[in-house]
Amino acid sequence: MIFDVTPTETRVVCSPKELKLLDRWLRIEPGFEERELKNYVHSARMFDSREGLFPTGLLEFVCRKCREEGVNYEIRWNNCRLLPSNPAVLKGIQPNGLEYRDYQREIIRECLKRGRGIVRAATGAGKTAIMAGLIRAYNYPKTLIVVPSVNLVHQTVEELNSWWGEEIAEPYDKRRLPARVCVATDRSVLSGLIAARLRRPRRATNVQKAYGVDIEVRRYFQEIQLLLMDECHHCSLSTPSRPSVYYSIAMCLPTFSRFGFSATPLKHGFNVQNWMVVAAFGPEMPIAADASSLIQRGYIARPYFYFFHYKKPKKLYSAADWRVVYREIVVCGEERNAAIVEAIETACKYDLKTLLLVEQIEHVKQLHARLQAIDLPVEVRVITGRLESEEQNVVVSWFREPGGKVLLSTRVLGEGTNIPDLDVVVFARAGKAHVTFFQSIGRGVRRLGRFKRNCLIIDFADKWNRYLKRHYEMRRKHAMKEKEFRSFADNVSLDEAIQYLLEEARKEEKDNDDGVLDNGS
Repeated sequence: MIFDVTPTETRVVCSPKELKLLDRWLRIEPGFEERELKNYVHSARMFDSREGLFPTGLLEFVCRKCREEGVNYEIRWNNCRLLPSNPAVLKGIQPNGLEYRDYQREIIRECLKRGRGIVRAATGAGKTAIMAGLIRAYNYPKTLIVVPSVNLVHQTVEELNSWWGEEIAEPYDKRRLPARVCVATDRSVLSGLIAARLRRPRRATNVQKAYGVDIEVRRYFQEIQLLLMDECHHCSLSTPSRPSVYYSIAMCLPTFSRFGFSATPLKHGFNVQNWMVVAAFGPEMPIAADASSLIQRGYIARPYFYFFHYKKPKKLYSAADWRVVYREIVVCGEERNAAIVEAIETACKYDLKTLLLVEQIEHVKQLHARLQAIDLPVEVRVITGRLESEEQNVVVSWFREPGGKVLLSTRVLGEGTNIPDLDVVVFARAGKAHVTFFQSIGRGVRRLGRFKRNCLIIDFADKWNRYLKRHYEMRRKHAMKEKEFRSFADNVSLDEAIQYLLEEARKEEKDNDDGVLDNGS
């Protein structure tokens, strides 16, 4: 069996018997998770038996299966070479006066050794620092960094340039393409790939018919030497027949050296979603920066979960569809929304910076109207995807300023955005998604808030409807999977939970003061 490797796909030259083996290895029969995807996944095939092609990210898996089955194979790399690197530049103090953490250096060295793969790095692990170290160790090659939102573009550019001490990274601009390091949203890159005819559009636009291929953009993407994709778990939203934007970008760019970064890159179990992420980047790195290890080392705050119990709704919609249940109990439910407002009102009594995360804009409007109707001691603002990017930046900048305040958000701030001194995250979205839940938790673990080493995550005990109860139990189970996460007992009030965390912060502050006084005496 001969593997001709290219950056995105590997062609196989083998016997018909070996083709059947590959077809069996690279197929997942539909299970529960696939049936949930609106029944369009009959079986997931990652191998095109007619063309003899499969994604290069799965090459290591295929080679392992060959060794297990006793099949001889040969790999031809076809100019898929690792970029020359110099890990020595990561030692000691960097040009900006900062220094890499020990685990960051280990991850960067492993990335340089492998050339491509998935990096599991929890919120607060310093993914941008790892990216900056990789680019510097590779001697600043032509790099494309893909992020999921406009807010993250500006945040990433600012953080990268602060690490290097010079203006190297730039936002993507089709009119003036950055020379070295470009940061762009997934949608911007996809539209550029379509304009460059590196990806076929679903429908050809009149502009494309009139002007044809954008040669300059095409040349730019073909010359990319290093691809870094933040929040790479978005590839898991794909199936082989319906690829996501993230997966499409990864499979269109002819770049061998590529890395995906996420706190939650792979789900538990053997499923299509995991295969799509691995197919795009390669296997997960053996060295990871998980949340528990970062909490133990004191790099991020420890989440304390408080599950708010609310009154039984007047109507439970027991026989209704999930969408009806979500609209009537979660979005419009009087009892649940009253509990959300009560939780925010309690947090505001202690002048805490609070982020409220919901799923729908309609829910934001309802909660904002309720909060405006009561006399809160802090300012309340709203951010949604309907705001222009400049308006979003203004709201985020306001929220980053010190002091107690409340921000209501849809998915705009659900992942990636850095808010260092956040005290409370109110997770009002419901649902069971493991990735969404953990990404939302990550907004509150930056360790600069009033609770010092801790943060408070408020969720709601949705136990009155069969759908909501199952999802609530799954979220509670997810919360306790990390050994360093903590949860308050059900008989503890929210006031008592906040007072406990404030007291813990005072003890820590007193211990630090005592340490300073002892050292000075």
